Amino acid sequence: MEILADHGRLLSFEIVEVNPVIDEHNRTADLAVELACSAFGKKIL
Repeated sequence: MEILADHGRLLSFEIVEVNPVIDEHNRTADLAVELACSAFGKKIL
């Protein structure tokens, strides 16, 4: 995702299958947020 952000041409993307009903301790939701942030420029690595 960071490579896509560095490229500068990412306009949109879609995150699917984040299901809060089966999400233990909000782990998949946290991952989805981190991926989205990373895709739009946040450096996590």
